[in-house]
Amino acid sequence: MGMRTFRNYIVLSLLFFQLFAFGQGNIHEEVLLVTNKNQFLTGENIYFQGFITSSKTGKLSSLSSLLYIELLDENQNPIYQTKIALERGLIVGDLFISTLIKSGNYDLVAYTRWMKNRKDFCRVPISIYNPFEIYTPPIITNWQMRFYAEGGKLVKGVSNKVVVRYSDHQEQGVSFKGKLVDDLGEKQADINSVDGLAQFFFTPEKGRSYQMIYTEGAVFKFLDLPEACENCSTISMQEMPNSYTFQLIDSHAKSQLNITSFRVRDRHNIYIEKSNKLREPIKIGKVSLPNKLLRAEILDNQGAIMAERLFYNGGLSDLSEQQLVSVPRGYIEFSVLDSNLSVSTMMVNKKSEQPRSLRLNQINSKLISPPLQAKWTKYNDINAWLMFSEVDWPKITTLKSFDYLPEYRNDLLQGFIKANGDQSVENQIITFSVPGKEESLSLAKSDSAGRFLLNIEYIDGDRKAYISVLNDDANLFEIKIEDEFYKEYPKLKSWPLYYDSLLVKEIVANSIHLQVENAYHHLKNDRVLTSKKKEKKEINFRIFNVDDYTRFPTVRDSFIEYIPEIGISKSDNDYDFEIRWPESLKGYRPTGIYLVLFDGVVASPQEVLSYSPFNIKTIKILSERYYIGPAKLDGLIFFTTMDEDLYGFEPHGLNYIYKGMERQKQYYTPNHNDPREIRIPDRRTMLLFKTKNHPDLNTKYELFTSDIPGEYDVMLMGLSASGELIQEIRTLVVE
Repeated sequence: MGMRTFRNYIVLSLLFFQLFAFGQGNIHEEVLLVTNKNQFLTGENIYFQGFITSSKTGKLSSLSSLLYIELLDENQNPIYQTKIALERGLIVGDLFISTLIKSGNYDLVAYTRWMKNRKDFCRVPISIYNPFEIYTPPIITNWQMRFYAEGGKLVKGVSNKVVVRYSDHQEQGVSFKGKLVDDLGEKQADINSVDGLAQFFFTPEKGRSYQMIYTEGAVFKFLDLPEACENCSTISMQEMPNSYTFQLIDSHAKSQLNITSFRVRDRHNIYIEKSNKLREPIKIGKVSLPNKLLRAEILDNQGAIMAERLFYNGGLSDLSEQQLVSVPRGYIEFSVLDSNLSVSTMMVNKKSEQPRSLRLNQINSKLISPPLQAKWTKYNDINAWLMFSEVDWPKITTLKSFDYLPEYRNDLLQGFIKANGDQSVENQIITFSVPGKEESLSLAKSDSAGRFLLNIEYIDGDRKAYISVLNDDANLFEIKIEDEFYKEYPKLKSWPLYYDSLLVKEIVANSIHLQVENAYHHLKNDRVLTSKKKEKKEINFRIFNVDDYTRFPTVRDSFIEYIPEIGISKSDNDYDFEIRWPESLKGYRPTGIYLVLFDGVVASPQEVLSYSPFNIKTIKILSERYYIGPAKLDGLIFFTTMDEDLYGFEPHGLNYIYKGMERQKQYYTPNHNDPREIRIPDRRTMLLFKTKNHPDLNTKYELFTSDIPGEYDVMLMGLSASGELIQEIRTLVVE
């Protein structure tokens, strides 16, 4: 029996809620999302590249087929949500920033459905400036001196590493000099900062208090240090060129605790775990750890964390001394310098005061504290900054049951039904359908708890859908659909929105360029990439064009007069269809289950038989066995109106706004060798955003520069076949 575009629906057993096989509880996906820049204007597009990788190996993951994207405002309310189809673990996408969006700090977050089992996500903090709103200068507050002790606390009687940061009202670092003194006026340490950040060591003594003295302009300032604790522990980390040395710093000896447990972990995995004598240094080679954000933990013999320390293993950037020179509207090629790349994306953007760092982006994606900035970390040790950064990492566990399965090619929508009486919720058929000329139909069967999972093929954009329990004309069941996107996040912190005279000048210039570009947007269209079309099998419908027959006053009369394959019965004021199979199928046992579709939406016999026949264009009949999802049907009855738009028909069931998927795009690049483009202005500040696979060593990127002279960052980012993160940064000068 044939199945048309419906045929791809897969029978997904609801045993996925208790999935144990093949150790899938230990499979963790991570998303690394990178935007073309960190500061945007309203009216611009945010371009982003996503790598979905295995947390353990770093290699691209093919487990999920969709990536969920949200843009959150400062109150963590979503102002944009979408789902983008993945291509072998990669996505390239964009979103338009409406001029209705206010200036502020925002977070672009991304995650897969599988990651929702552990409430995991990737975060990209960005700033948006609206040049059309009235700028209100922030209330100027005092400059701030902040104090951070390694491991989070000062411990008496032992040497402690301390970091202090001095910043202005816009959180920009301010260089300073100072000293640390005790309550007797004795100097304990000299303090010299670089870009507002300073480090020093000192040993707090019992009964003593301490102050830091520094100058603000011509005025002396004093900062009281917090009191050190007597019965507590912290951790120290010393970084060498090829290794780290960790040590527990403890102000008192616990006779019952001679052995501690040391481990290094990320959100999902433990990479090093060993027993260690109390206070004995632990040396770890860098090559034994992955290049990513990690946390060292020392635990007592009950498994409780005594001390912890965030650190990053790896360098922050891979800079090339290569400088390329071109002229406005000039042609230029970029060769890939690293032959180990298996996939990469090239971004060429106007240079800004915020240097780009792919690895810093990777770090910030894990933090819930304000993001680290490349212009700060280039002057200081990244691991000093991480002393006052925060993550939201739960206890590492192996899940034995899952609320969410990864998608298989298509989207998944799950929910549950609840009986309004004593009806059984098990083995009910739930239908999902979207009206229109393109059929979008999915069926699922509920389990003993009423849960169901709908497998939905590609639907473009947001669409109104109808979800119902098959043959539930009396509304015996209530349908609940679970949220596709997260409803809440941990509190994500950001720095204040930053303005200065140079930034305002840049905003004004870029706003003019952007308005010119948008005026010619219709001549610079991107191309949506379509997946390979699936072969269609036509359903063996018998089609009745209603205009070919006498239009009878009721739909029931039409069936009686010229559609012999369908009988109509009546019981207690309810009508039902009876599908009459041909003689060749008399040996099969009917199930009594069939589908009635009205412009693609599942309907009941009563609904269509009460509809006016004068609005119906065609009636299509399939009177044979037909399989769709978990349902074994006796046939299909398909009604279409003149414009296939329901035309006054009100389907029963749950009205649901379904958020469709987006296809990836190939972004517009001009060809200035084409004489037709001579009169078209080119005010692009992003010259290229393109992804390539690397089947050979000769992969090159090419572009034409725009009309805007200046310096551009040429940033290539990608993954090696072994899962290593690779970045190349060069400079392009257009003059």
